[in-house]
Amino acid sequence: MTSRAQTVQELQTLLYGSIPVMADTINFKGIVLSGDTLPDGTISKEPLIGATISNRRTALGAISDLDGYFGLPVCIGDTLKVEYVGYEPQMIVVTEDMKNVEITLLPAQALLGDVVVLGGAISVKWEENHYLDLNVTDEKGNLIDREDISVERVWIDEDGDEDFELVSPEYFDDKHPCRIYWDYDWGLKDEDGKPLNEATLRIEAEGYDDPISIKVKYPKRNTKKTVKFKHKKK
Repeated sequence: MTSRAQTVQELQTLLYGSIPVMADTINFKGIVLSGDTLPDGTISKEPLIGATISNRRTALGAISDLDGYFGLPVCIGDTLKVEYVGYEPQMIVVTEDMKNVEITLLPAQALLGDVVVLGGAISVKWEENHYLDLNVTDEKGNLIDREDISVERVWIDEDGDEDFELVSPEYFDDKHPCRIYWDYDWGLKDEDGKPLNEATLRIEAEGYDDPISIKVKYPKRNTKKTVKFKHKKK
């Protein structure tokens, strides 16, 4: 378990243990998702781990879990404040028909990246923790074992030849076994150590059809991509 996940669990235990559940309360449940806009114009909808949900009337709250879910005893008419670092907070008024609510937080515009002027040229100050969760599945949608997957970055060198660099995805959890980073030392970077704006990845899966190549762009925060393979015909 990661240190962040352990901290989330400890906070959940502390918060739930301090909530006095009254007879007239309901258990308000929901999921907190990111609302980042991806390069193709879609919304990321990734679970936000460790988002805080607080009841403004009682000052009690909860923390979203590893899948973004939370539960909180509330009363009809209570106002909840949902917060996560780097995102705009959202206010929710509890109504009778609210069940398993999906809450999407939009990124705070001021925190998406600082623009720095250097000698008249504009450059972007990159944030940390920008990554791609690569889901490699078979034709039935089952995740292929990480040990059977090989990922390479492909580019054309100055001589016009195709060149390859092995990419080592990081294991996050069972649902996200292949996480590819941009910002860290082992991330997708150019020769000057700057995160690549775009990269071509070639994925191979042992026992499956020919390699699949995809183009990926530097994610604003995080994104995901699913690649499906078919078993080789015998």
